[in-house]
Amino acid sequence: MKKIFALLVALFSMSMPVFAEPAAADPAAAGAAGGGSFLIIIIVFVALYGWMFWSERKRKKNAQNMLNSMEAGDEVITIGGITGKILNVKDETVTLEVGADRTKLEFQKWAVKTVTKPE
Repeated sequence: MKKIFALLVALFSMSMPVFAEPAAADPAAAGAAGGGSFLIIIIVFVALYGWMFWSERKRKKNAQNMLNSMEAGDEVITIGGITGKILNVKDETVTLEVGADRTKLEFQKWAVKTVTKPE
């Protein structure tokens, strides 16, 4: 993150003198001078766009690894706020034991928010 910020600062500091230049008498020269700063802005937007996709892909990979590592005995919290202990894990579902009366509930795996391994 620090490297990306440093790169952005360096790119914008290089483009600032172009923005600060007074308008040239020749309109063609003014257009050529502004083209470099436009290119830098495009590069920055492409870099940020790529960084957003990279971080989203990383988040999804971590969530999928968490769901695939679930096993009987793990404590989980669902997206609805229900906490329980895993009794059984199938391909797409997980069976939880919840509450003091040990009620069994079956959820889709995607409904699990967090998994805590027993110590």
